[in-house]
Amino acid sequence: MAILRNIPIRNDIVVVNTSSTTIAQAREQDKPPRQVIYVKNTSASGQAITIMLGSGTAKAGYGIVLEMGEYFVDSTDTNRECWQGEIQAIADYSGGQISIMEW
Repeated sequence: MAILRNIPIRNDIVVVNTSSTTIAQAREQDKPPRQVIYVKNTSASGQAITIMLGSGTAKAGYGIVLEMGEYFVDSTDTNRECWQGEIQAIADYSGGQISIMEW
């Protein structure tokens, strides 16, 4: 994870399978708040990825569904606080992949 002006920057590729997995941890109270979260479905075989904001178990098709090439962005640019909690993901079949960037 890189650091820019004391803000941690994450830029990763994460494999997402058919069981719910945490793709982003909740920001800790003593750390700078998340300013932007960007999640893109970069699966090569057409898997749909469902993301869920919050702790718990993601369920395929229930939440924010990203088809291949689609993305989700949340940021403080919308005049509100960016999501600070956990983010879960699940694929409709094995071998899904997402690109995630947050700072």
